[in-house]
Amino acid sequence: MDSYRKIIAAGAVLSLLLKGANAQAQPYAQCGGSGYTGPTTCVSGWTCVYSSEWYSQCLQGTAATSSTAATTRTTTGAVTTSRTTTTSSKTTLSTTIRTTTTSASPVATGCVIYVSTSGSDSNNGSINSPFAGIQKAVDTATPGCTIYIRGGIYKPSKNIQIAKSGTSSQRYTISAYPGEKVIIDGDNMTGTPADLNASLANSDRGIFHVQNANYWIFKKLELINGPYGMYNRDASYNDFLDLITRDNYESGFQLEGEVAYCNVINLDSYGNRDPRKNGESADGLAIKQGRGAGNVVRGARLWNNVDDGMDLWMFETPILIENTIAWGNGVNRWGFSPFEGDGNGFKLGGGDPDVPANHIIRNCYAFSNAKHGFTDNGNYGTLNLDHNTAWKNGGTGFSFANSPSKLTNNLASNNAATYTLKSGGSQSANSWNIGGTWNDARFISTTTSLVTGARDSNNMIPASDFLLLKDGTTTGATTHV
Repeated sequence: MDSYRKIIAAGAVLSLLLKGANAQAQPYAQCGGSGYTGPTTCVSGWTCVYSSEWYSQCLQGTAATSSTAATTRTTTGAVTTSRTTTTSSKTTLSTTIRTTTTSASPVATGCVIYVSTSGSDSNNGSINSPFAGIQKAVDTATPGCTIYIRGGIYKPSKNIQIAKSGTSSQRYTISAYPGEKVIIDGDNMTGTPADLNASLANSDRGIFHVQNANYWIFKKLELINGPYGMYNRDASYNDFLDLITRDNYESGFQLEGEVAYCNVINLDSYGNRDPRKNGESADGLAIKQGRGAGNVVRGARLWNNVDDGMDLWMFETPILIENTIAWGNGVNRWGFSPFEGDGNGFKLGGGDPDVPANHIIRNCYAFSNAKHGFTDNGNYGTLNLDHNTAWKNGGTGFSFANSPSKLTNNLASNNAATYTLKSGGSQSANSWNIGGTWNDARFISTTTSLVTGARDSNNMIPASDFLLLKDGTTTGATTHV
């Protein structure tokens, strides 16, 4: 009976190999591994190389014949015994036995390229032979590829240029390897810092300079000391997930130009400054001088930037902003003279000339900013602000003197002034409509560390009682989302 089962199993493996003989995996694509059912041979000039029980990958090589890997496994407890059968085009069989645990590999499937501080650009980009340069990985990748950057600090001398597009079904991904911390330090790049009043060429902007490049995902990267951190221009359908952009010599994160359907999720952007302009333009998050539908900012924290937390100067199309916090912006921590920083939490427009844009801002906090909490800054569109909180800002909590906006369920407390709203705007259920005294005694907690400390295990802003009302009134923002 055992011999019969072995014959059947061997036949099944051989059938699988023959079935996949006509299909070939593309460069850097997966070509084998436990549970894998796709092509198991590689295109000409590429070889299917075993990496682990879970993953084999097409890597560049000079082998005269392509190889195929198929894996069968049986599991007993925590130990898996794998039988890997390798065949060449001459159908010569060889067999190896490998034992490993059943824990799943954290890596993505499909085309995967690796970068490491101990790598070399003469390597083949596999997990065991990674590249050294992020640019090398970007240049090598094809649509659908994931670039995993291994943990460490990277200090490239030139910024990373991204100028090619994926598709809606085959997106490029650049991510820190799961569980590892990646810092990309731009201090060796042009413009770090630029001289006072100097210009900065477009191509030099950003540790990542993304232009005319659609369908990319950037995930869990920390970008510091760059000429901008992330700079995305005329590039759409890109997702920016769990990034940190700090201490850059211009805005930490900027979207500009023709930009549509980009998602900025759980960004932390802080300490960004611009010595070349004495603080005039370095924001935590800037979406400027452009247009495009479907852009979303969610779960961001923007603090201690020299100019504004968020700046939407001359962006003409509505943006959805929610569950985002801006604090401590517009303070001269760098001794710039004369100091040009504005210091708004959320600057929702402006321009030369001003342009109208009906942005939606909901469930956001602005506190301890040098100037206004939320301001239209000349945007004369109809903005919609619902369930936001402005607390202890140096200017007006909600400053909308130029726009007939809609303000509902917002809370202003301990600002230099409460609100302004242009004639024709609408307001209801805001703290100033409800009346009474809105001071710190009304809040369950004013402890800022509840929202300024570490994020939770899902990289969300932790739920807390920060600036929630003791009487249970739901006016203003909440971290319980």
